[in-house]
Amino acid sequence: MLKKSLPLMLLIANPGQAEELTIAAGQTYQAQKNLKLERLVMEDGATLIAPQGIKQWQVEARQAWLIGNSYIKANGSAGTNGPHAAAGNLDNQTAPCETGQSGHPGNHGADGSDGIRLQLKLGIAHFDHLHINARGGEGGRGGSGSDGAPGGKARGCNGGDGGRGGDGGNGGLGGRGGDVTLHYWISGQQVSVPITNYGEGLIVSTAGGQGGTAGAAGEGGKGGKGRFEKRTTNITVTRESGKHGRAGQAGKSGQPGEDGKFRITNSAADDRTLGSR
Repeated sequence: MLKKSLPLMLLIANPGQAEELTIAAGQTYQAQKNLKLERLVMEDGATLIAPQGIKQWQVEARQAWLIGNSYIKANGSAGTNGPHAAAGNLDNQTAPCETGQSGHPGNHGADGSDGIRLQLKLGIAHFDHLHINARGGEGGRGGSGSDGAPGGKARGCNGGDGGRGGDGGNGGLGGRGGDVTLHYWISGQQVSVPITNYGEGLIVSTAGGQGGTAGAAGEGGKGGKGRFEKRTTNITVTRESGKHGRAGQAGKSGQPGEDGKFRITNSAADDRTLGSR
């Protein structure tokens, strides 16, 4: 029986032999390359993460011991959120009679990255639960536009109109889900690999990432205050207030990414020729 206290380690076997990788319970191991293993052990809560900056990743293990809840992550990363627009001139410093400055537009959210194309080939010696995640990354949220500045007050003229609100930024696009190909064979006794969408068993997630939400529009600025002015002829003149500025336009939500595809096959024994597909 396997001991539960095995440390996180990567062992290089003798020349000509494959590597052995053990990931201890609750630990995370990020691969640096494709893995061709003689033995893979993932204890309860162990996570194996794909290398950074790649589009395709291959993992082969002649014997895989998946104890408790195991996780393989090859998902795309979320796009960064667009910063909100900096506040404009909102402190009533617009010069008399002048139109308030327009608000600044919010920044667009970044697109989520695509999930990695994943090829797995495992000889299952022990199996409890494995979640393979190759989802696309979510798009970043669009930044909000800033409010327009108020119009200048009346002084020998009508009040200035309020500034237009800034437009909201667009949400980023969701990343495409990665394609997953899993071929396995049973190398242990009384081992089964149930395929499920929840609970214990094999779960494969290849959905595209959600698009980023749209940034909110900035509000229009208030119109400058009007006033009554008395001329030297004792005639009172009404100076109208400025018009409220128009609100900006909200950004557009990003489109979700396309779902990836997955294929699961099994055979009675190891077939190394499948690893080249």
